[in-house]
Amino acid sequence: MMTATRDLYTELDVALTASGIPSSAAEIHGTITGILCADPAVVPKQGVTAVRDNLENFGQSSMDFLEEIFTLTAESLKDDQCGFSLLLPSDDTALDFRAEALAAWCRGFLYGYGLMGEKSLSRQSREILHDLAEISRLDPSVEGEEDENAYTELVEFVRVGAQLLNAESVLAVEKEKNDE
Repeated sequence: MMTATRDLYTELDVALTASGIPSSAAEIHGTITGILCADPAVVPKQGVTAVRDNLENFGQSSMDFLEEIFTLTAESLKDDQCGFSLLLPSDDTALDFRAEALAAWCRGFLYGYGLMGEKSLSRQSREILHDLAEISRLDPSVEGEEDENAYTELVEFVRVGAQLLNAESVLAVEKEKNDE
């Protein structure tokens, strides 16, 4: 999700702070990802509209930027080479701050996923959502190499979990199209 020339996490965090919006960049990216994983057919404008209720002070240029992040996220979820990554603070940021951002990302994901309505889920998908709910309550007071490794493993688990939920939704959309 990060590009060689841009730090999208920082850009989004600055835009949110400048607008007086208390949500973090991680939480907003989680929400966008949750929307996309629940309904992979949603287009960026629809997705941004779904998020807009929480961003009433966001200016048009910031909304355009949010649409860009939405598009980049949608494209990365479709990437066969596992190009999807969570929009989180960089690894040189304090571990407790990164852990809180991961918890916020999971809260945002669950919110975005829920925005798209109830759906029939496989047992695996229900377990992933349950695990994301547990991670959303993560205690950010962590430190040390062992906790650093645990954080890295959690990030990978969340990333793969989101991709699995997205894949299940993509299959459901394709099945609906074929049934018509």
